Amino acid sequence: MAYEESIDTGQLLEDTETVIARFRAYDLLRAYALSPTQTAAFIRSVTEELTP
Repeated sequence: MAYEESIDTGQLLEDTETVIARFRAYDLLRAYALSPTQTAAFIRSVTEELTP
């Protein structure tokens, strides 16, 4: 099972192929995501560049 949620709805997915596809997509997102420390540093650097 997988659960997807958006701003106004949530959906429980039970179809095996759909669930596998979602897990693969989320795995790719996690693989490309920055770590919390890297994310904070990136946000800080962008904020500093945009601050007059």
